[in-house]
Amino acid sequence: MKYHTPILVITLSLIMLFACTESEYPDSPSAGSTLSNSQSELTNTNPPMAVSVALLQQEESYNISHRFIGLVTANQQANLGFERSGKIANILVQVGEQVKKDQILIKLDIDMLQSRQKQIQAQQSKIKAELDLANKKLKRQAYLKDKGFSADANIDDLISQIGVLKASTQELHETLKANLLEQKKSVLTAPYSGLISQRFISLGDIVNVSTPTLTLLSDEKPELHVGIPTKYLPQLTQQDQFEVEIGSQLYLIKRINSGTQVDNLSRTVNLRFALPEDQDWINGQLGYLNFQDPQQSNGFWVPLSALTNGIRGTWNIYVVTQQKDQLSTERRSVDLVYANSHHAYIRGAISHNEAFVTQGLHRIVPGQRISALSEDIDLKPSPPSLNHPTVQEIKNNESSKQEMFIKTSLEKTLSTSVVGR
Repeated sequence: MKYHTPILVITLSLIMLFACTESEYPDSPSAGSTLSNSQSELTNTNPPMAVSVALLQQEESYNISHRFIGLVTANQQANLGFERSGKIANILVQVGEQVKKDQILIKLDIDMLQSRQKQIQAQQSKIKAELDLANKKLKRQAYLKDKGFSADANIDDLISQIGVLKASTQELHETLKANLLEQKKSVLTAPYSGLISQRFISLGDIVNVSTPTLTLLSDEKPELHVGIPTKYLPQLTQQDQFEVEIGSQLYLIKRINSGTQVDNLSRTVNLRFALPEDQDWINGQLGYLNFQDPQQSNGFWVPLSALTNGIRGTWNIYVVTQQKDQLSTERRSVDLVYANSHHAYIRGAISHNEAFVTQGLHRIVPGQRISALSEDIDLKPSPPSLNHPTVQEIKNNESSKQEMFIKTSLEKTLSTSVVGR
């Protein structure tokens, strides 16, 4: 009994302590519900999130943009060479020089030809002297025959000798003509006016027949040669004017021919396009031919920022709905028909003139209260145009946008830190 008394005292003390606690906080269970109500009221009083929205515009077709690579090619391009072998004696032009038609470009060494020419001329002189002597003898024998002092055999020998000498004279004449022709072929001249673009030889080199020595580009305005897959030829041949991007600039060009043969290596048809004459073109420049391939299919153009991943490889967009005088978001599944670097062509459970969220989908969830901010954006991609900015202008614009975004973010961070203090 002595040991049970302290236990009873401790038990009674604990009972009295719990009784006092309940008397001091009689409504403690309802305190949690009051806190929950206050939190919900705080949530309901938060302003709706501002998002950018636009209206869906239904289209009956869309264009697939293609860019075909081509080369600026001179109208005429020749690798000039000699028609005979020889040693390079003189080079009269350099790479980059403008030359006129029939201008002398390179000379071969002709010392041996000139020596051979002198030998032939000496032989011609010898044959001529022998022929003169034979003619005189023939006249003398003819006179003696009239007097009865010469035989017919002597006259026949002289006539035969004169014939041989005349044949030798003709042979030497043709030999001299061939020698002079070889000397002429030892001088390389320009077949047309143009620009020297390459040189393959140096002084003292030994060249063979048809060995390339210089590359000559004609002065005529160059053309753009583009390889086109055969499946696009019917659409391309229906139009004559195209837009091409060369050196970050867009130009309007015209088609010259429709193509006649498929290349064995690239399996494309080479089309020729006339370039503007008021520009200075460089042979070998790359050109990008822009071509729009129309496709008949109903759908809607949206920016890529308006799409988000769905379930099992599907795509979703958020449309704007109105419930009890409040705007909220609703997720819709769509099919992706075509996409480029900035826009997507979609179709699905959406309709014409229905508002949708254009960007910032990572900040919202289905059913979230929002406030709509209309945004002036290009829902439909525009084809390349001569009035569109150049590539450099686009880069500068993107750079300025990035700088403005960084500046705005810093200002928001600083203002938040000041309010927190």
